[in-house]
Amino acid sequence: MKILKPFSFFYLTGDYRIVPLYYLYYFFPSRRSKNLDNISHNCYKISMDTGWKVEFLNQAAEAEFDHLPTEIKAKIVRISQLIEEVGVSFVKEPYVRHVQDKIWEIRARSKEKVARSLYTTARGKRVVILRTFIKKTRKTPKREIELAMQRIKELSHGKDIARQT
Repeated sequence: MKILKPFSFFYLTGDYRIVPLYYLYYFFPSRRSKNLDNISHNCYKISMDTGWKVEFLNQAAEAEFDHLPTEIKAKIVRISQLIEEVGVSFVKEPYVRHVQDKIWEIRARSKEKVARSLYTTARGKRVVILRTFIKKTRKTPKREIELAMQRIKELSHGKDIARQT
């Protein structure tokens, strides 16, 4: 599911910060004119050149994702789209967080539940989702991390792991 202008509400500054366009509109009145259209067009070109793809490791990882409530699934999909649009290195907390070694987590929350999708990066600008679960304690459970590490071994048999920057 692609959005036609995925980056139209944000502006990538010269020092690689993502700033909402309303910030430029209200705080820099000289940029209120037609420049906003040019800014969003340039940002669209930048966002489409990232080349990142988000995918599941296997059918088991996809089945775990399918068992989540709809609201949480929608949030994880939106964060995945954000990774595809702007690149994995530009998406930071509160959306993603480093867990351990090569494991990172996509963080999603609804009114009553908190879910995590553990992922790693692979060659070819791929984000591979290893494990998805509902979080019941404050810390990420060790057995979930261990299961993700086992699944990384499946992926690394082909030496497909890449380092995240």
